[in-house]
Amino acid sequence: FYAEGNVGLPIQRNTLGDTSGYTIGCLRNVGYSADIGYKFNQYIALELGYTNFATNNVYAYLTDPVDDDLLDGPGFYNIGSMQNTAYDLAAKFILPVYSTGLEVFAKLGVMRLMSNFSSSLDTLLDTFGENDEANEVVYTVPGSHYVYGPYLGAGIQYYVTDAWALNIQYEQANGSNK
Repeated sequence: FYAEGNVGLPIQRNTLGDTSGYTIGCLRNVGYSADIGYKFNQYIALELGYTNFATNNVYAYLTDPVDDDLLDGPGFYNIGSMQNTAYDLAAKFILPVYSTGLEVFAKLGVMRLMSNFSSSLDTLLDTFGENDEANEVVYTVPGSHYVYGPYLGAGIQYYVTDAWALNIQYEQANGSNK
């Protein structure tokens, strides 16, 4: 068995509703993940992981804001925040590079993405006014949403001792609840 922890800069690209101008800011705040796994042999492992992505602000691009006293004309306005977390189950395929302590690996599996959008009703109504845009955002987006999607990863790992390794990896998960 093994356990690993990772810290990184997740990039999140999300759209809300019918993608008519609601977007998640792609801020690169620090996120983290933790995995536990079982190595069947030197080439194959099975991992179960948890990822906590950075909290991002949710922006709406408005061409004609309702409240001109609160908003300064067309532009992006913060209407809330989005917190994404995920669980993944993946097969890890490992290619040891001779006896150097270096390994190249790839991961293939499934991830359950959980998004929690939070905003106050007052913020949304101040931004959109009481119109169809506000109703779409208020009634279809706030709360928690879950989706399953494919999970892919690749990286390199170097064992500094028999029990400790450093790794660099790229991971990607896609999903849609439409």
